[in-house]
Amino acid sequence: MIELTLEELAYYDGTDGKPAYIAVEGKIYDVTDSSFWRNGGHNGYQAGQDLTDEIINVSPHGVSNLSRVPMIGIIVTGDE
Repeated sequence: MIELTLEELAYYDGTDGKPAYIAVEGKIYDVTDSSFWRNGGHNGYQAGQDLTDEIINVSPHGVSNLSRVPMIGIIVTGDE
């Protein structure tokens, strides 16, 4: 399991061959190999961000589709 701050997560936006990670409810998911996240983007959202609000309040699927991608770590604050 990896631990990243939100600032570190921003690197993993899926562009230029980088992995695509998103955070939801403090957990980090690797969406790199998901066909829905081509080049780190999906329905106007970009990987490398905390998408908790968007997934819970906007997405018609909520968190249910996250079971299809690996949960690889957690978000930490810079103090930890």
